[in-house]
Amino acid sequence: MAACLLDFDLDGRLDVYIGINGNAFETSPNISFYATNAEPNRLFRNIDGNHFEDVTETAGVGTTGWTLAVTAGDYDGDGDPDIGVANDFGRKVLYQNNGNGTFTDAAKQAGVLDFSGGMGIAFGDFNDDGSQDLYTSNINSNQRWFGEESTLWQYSRNLVRTKWFFEDFKHYRELYDLVGDEWRTLGQQIGEGNSVFYNNKDGTFRELKDSHATRAGWSWGVALFDMDNDADLDVYVANGWVSGAKTEDL
Repeated sequence: MAACLLDFDLDGRLDVYIGINGNAFETSPNISFYATNAEPNRLFRNIDGNHFEDVTETAGVGTTGWTLAVTAGDYDGDGDPDIGVANDFGRKVLYQNNGNGTFTDAAKQAGVLDFSGGMGIAFGDFNDDGSQDLYTSNINSNQRWFGEESTLWQYSRNLVRTKWFFEDFKHYRELYDLVGDEWRTLGQQIGEGNSVFYNNKDGTFRELKDSHATRAGWSWGVALFDMDNDADLDVYVANGWVSGAKTEDL
C-alpha cells in the first residue's frame, strides 16, 4: 500500500488517501498495461481530528489499478489539492479536485495519460515558475514485445478462444476510447522509463523529453528535494531489479 496526506476539503484537517495494490494471492492483473481488477484506492476524510470517514465513493477516487504510489499537489492552481496515482499494472491517474468534495480523472486532458509500469510519482516546481510539475518513475526496459502491435494481434486472437475475451472486452473498449488508433504505439511507450512533465499553467502538462532524468534505471520510489541549496528541486530515484547473476544493482 501507499499513502499521502492532503486537506482535500480545505477544512483545516489532514485527510488520508491510500493506494492499494492487488491481492496477488487471489488474482493477477487482467491487462498488464490497463489493469482494472485490483482493490479500489480509499480516501478517508478527517472528521474532527479523532476519527475518519471513508468518502471514496462520493469523491470518485476509487481507481482499481494496481497502485504503488500516490501523491497530492495543486497542479491547476485553484487552491485545493489534486491527487496523482502511479499504477504498476494500469495507467496513471490524475484526479482533479472539483472543490465540492468530488474529483474528476483528468489524466488524458492534462496530457499525463501514461501506460508505463508506474512505480513512483511526485509533484514539485522544477522550473520555479510557481506551478506544480510532475515526475513519474516507471519501468525502464527494452522488453517491449508484450506491447507491440503484432503481439497484441496474436494476443487478441488467443483471447477470443477463452472466457477472458468476454470478461475483459469492456476494458479493451475503454482503452480504445482513451487512445483510439494510438493503441498501436503503446509498445513504444511501455518501458521508456521515467517522465518529467512541465506544467503549462492551463491545466495541462508537456513532457520534457530531453531532461536527462528519464532513464534512471528500473525505478521505484522518487523524492524531490533541494540537495545543493540552490533553491531549485533535485530528484532522488530509488532503483532495483535482478538483472543477472550479480545483484549489486538492488
